[in-house]
Amino acid sequence: ALEALAKRLQFVTVLRNRNYRVYYFGLLTSVAGYQMMTATQAWLVYRLTGSVFTLGLVGGLQAAPGFVLTLFAGALADRTNMRYIIIVGQLASALVMGALATLVVTGLVEVWHIVVSAVLIGVADTLDQPARRAVWPHLVPRDQFVYAVSLNSIVWSSTRIVAPSFAGLIIATTGQLAGDEQVGAGFSYYVT
Repeated sequence: ALEALAKRLQFVTVLRNRNYRVYYFGLLTSVAGYQMMTATQAWLVYRLTGSVFTLGLVGGLQAAPGFVLTLFAGALADRTNMRYIIIVGQLASALVMGALATLVVTGLVEVWHIVVSAVLIGVADTLDQPARRAVWPHLVPRDQFVYAVSLNSIVWSSTRIVAPSFAGLIIATTGQLAGDEQVGAGFSYYVT
């Protein structure tokens, strides 16, 4: 039984590679933040507008840069320092989220702010993702690629469940303490 369990968990041995381990936990943090941001964004858009159409529009506008820029982003990742692209993408996202969080907490947020931030986050994410996919093969031995792919998939699957729940918890508890759920959404943005 222990031998079978050890064989099933063999994929985690890829985390022995220090560079991949650093990358992996950075990816986990980044994707969890992205999932929290998506949940917070949806909650806030619906709270401000009560419109399902606007909610879908904002989500669509966030995805739109991916349709337009993906080919260019892949070529950029192949021709430049992938690490630099990831850092710039994450920094840009953090700045946008910080500005939006401040607008939300101060009560100055309007739907157009969320739309602009969604498009900017979509651009940053479109540039970031090809670089992330291109960098990890440089971090692990070829015989461990399958393990790295498995762990990368686990990140996306697990954060889709945990991160939005955490965002909801932050919105509810911070909002209750502040007496305004919208303030809770601002704090959720700060955490992302």
